[in-house]
Amino acid sequence: MVPTIGGKPLDLHHLFVEVTSRGGIEKVIVDRKWKEVVMSFKFRETITSASFMVRKYYLSLLYHFEQAYYLCKQVPPSTPDALSGNLANSSTTNREGAAINDSPVQGKSMNH
Repeated sequence: MVPTIGGKPLDLHHLFVEVTSRGGIEKVIVDRKWKEVVMSFKFRETITSASFMVRKYYLSLLYHFEQAYYLCKQVPPSTPDALSGNLANSSTTNREGAAINDSPVQGKSMNH
C-alpha cells in the first residue's frame, strides 16, 4: 500500500533520491536539510504534519534500503532510540548508524 500525504500518494522514489542525493538520512539531519527534502514535494501549506509524515515513511519504508544498498552498511535489526528521537526534533543525530524498530525484514540476510 502506497502511503499518502494530503490525499496524494507519496512518491517513494522521489523521496529516496532527494535524501540520498544529500548523503542519506543521517547527513540530512546533521546538515539540517530535511526542510529542503520536504519542500521538493510541494505539499500544500495547510498540511502541517508533512515533515513528520515524510520522515516516518522514510524510516519505515526506505531506511534499511538506504543503509544496505546506497551506503553498503550492515543494518542491525532495531533502531537505537537516539536516532528515532533525533529524527523527531532534527536537533542531533546518532553517528554510529541505526536501523528501524519493528522492521518487516528483521532476521533476513541480504546477499549481494
